[in-house]
Amino acid sequence: MNNEKYEDIILRELSLEDSDDFYNYVTEEDIAEQFLFNHDKESANKRLNELVSRYKEENKPFVWAIAKGDTNELVGIISFDNVDLNNKSFSIAYGVRKEFRQHNYAYKATKILVDYAFNQLDMHRFEIACNADNMASKMTIEKLGATLEGICRESKLYKNEFKDRYIYSILKNEWKLK
Repeated sequence: MNNEKYEDIILRELSLEDSDDFYNYVTEEDIAEQFLFNHDKESANKRLNELVSRYKEENKPFVWAIAKGDTNELVGIISFDNVDLNNKSFSIAYGVRKEFRQHNYAYKATKILVDYAFNQLDMHRFEIACNADNMASKMTIEKLGATLEGICRESKLYKNEFKDRYIYSILKNEWKLK
């Protein structure tokens, strides 16, 4: 994806060459819970193949690799979720491998994708959620300038415990002001 704002990050399609990094990503404890498949190398490779094939078949990315700009190494994943073309709304989910956290990769990747959705796809509303106790995600979302809309009480099962989730949004006319 075209990125003129940040030299240290690129969003690109996933590839089969990402196999080792993808496996490392999906098996990290706090990320593994989000993926509904066995967390062995074979299952991770199967899921990666599905994502790569879907991109090639539909010619529409919905999941991108967040990669380091200098090495192209996969540091995380970002995706469109819940795209509603009738209402021009979308949400985004992201995750960054532990060793690459605290370098603003999630913030930069989200900013690139939201900018793309508003300016290239003419979307109207961006929504994003995070677990109430995920302070890093909360800070990332607030840094984007999102408005807290509310709390969905005990709406996400994570590590056998129901978690509250914060729901945020940004409208296109608000994004242009940033």
